[in-house]
Amino acid sequence: MKVVVDTNIIFSASLSKNSKFREILSNKNYEFYAPYSLYSEIIKNLNKIKHFSKDTNSEVNLFILKILEKINFIHLELVSDETYKKAYYFCKE
Repeated sequence: MKVVVDTNIIFSASLSKNSKFREILSNKNYEFYAPYSLYSEIIKNLNKIKHFSKDTNSEVNLFILKILEKINFIHLELVSDETYKKAYYFCKE
């Protein structure tokens, strides 16, 4: 299954080992996709994530590295207008 992830999902998964999002992100049956901006947002907020996480800094670093390796990053310029419209339709509510 293909899954689009956003920064909030990664943040939530980083805060606790018991997070449902962490469980999903660890599932090998999913392919994860995100825009390249997710990578820069994670790096920009890494200290904040570490501050609020229940894990050690090393555990957070390791988790973030593992997750970033699993994500297929997409250039937003490659997404067609039709795809944007479909995404809006599915996510508007």
